[in-house]
Amino acid sequence: MPEGSASEKRAFPRFSAHLPLLYSLRGNGRDIPTETHDISAEGLCIYMQNRQEAGTPVGLQIQINGEKEISRQGRVVWSALDETGKYKTGIKLDNPALKPVNLILTAIKTEKNY
Repeated sequence: MPEGSASEKRAFPRFSAHLPLLYSLRGNGRDIPTETHDISAEGLCIYMQNRQEAGTPVGLQIQINGEKEISRQGRVVWSALDETGKYKTGIKLDNPALKPVNLILTAIKTEKNY
């Protein structure tokens, strides 16, 4: 559900983090560069070129500091056109046991240059 919606209920807080990543739609075989809008322990919001249906499987390769790459699989939860003409897309990670808390903290630290 797009952020700010009245019915939004988050189990985990979201952290603004603009990290480069590659995404691929299963069966497509193409890695498409984009960036994150925000990250939580169970999912993230990314920018996509096209609207995707809820349930669409997505492969993610998140890049931090140009060194680390973290691969995850997820599914589209929602997709909405934003003011820039891109689709902000909510992705829920398939395996929430892989909670990327360190990823979140590293991303925030990297962005803030602390």
